[in-house]
Amino acid sequence: MQYIDKNKINISLKKALKTIISILPIFLGTILLISLLNSIISKEFYLEIFQKGNLITNSFLGSIIGGISIGTPVLSYIIGGELLNNGIHISAITAFLVSWVTIGVIQIPLEASIFGKRFTIYRNLFAFLFSILIGILIYLILSIL
Repeated sequence: MQYIDKNKINISLKKALKTIISILPIFLGTILLISLLNSIISKEFYLEIFQKGNLITNSFLGSIIGGISIGTPVLSYIIGGELLNNGIHISAITAFLVSWVTIGVIQIPLEASIFGKRFTIYRNLFAFLFSILIGILIYLILSIL
């Protein structure tokens, strides 16, 4: 059996607790801001934004709106279904759903404090670009089928 150093365990637990305490204000602020935005922005807002347009514009707008509108995947599927029922372009809905879940504009301060600014910027930038690309690809695939 390996020797367990209780002193090292205590040091590790103290460091972990310090990290959690330092992140807690940012984390709580993020949760409160997300809740506030979800209560302010209605489904009708999304219906007004996504008018019939071209493929790239709809995907771009869907990605921007989804990145700003942070929430749970379950809620995004409900909004996506409503958008689809109201005739919104599938590329916009797909980009919206992908960016809703992968881009975290409101969560950037929290993410940057944990993973670093460079990682956070690159991750969100690539998530934005890929959400547009995925929206366009889904449209092209569904138009072939």
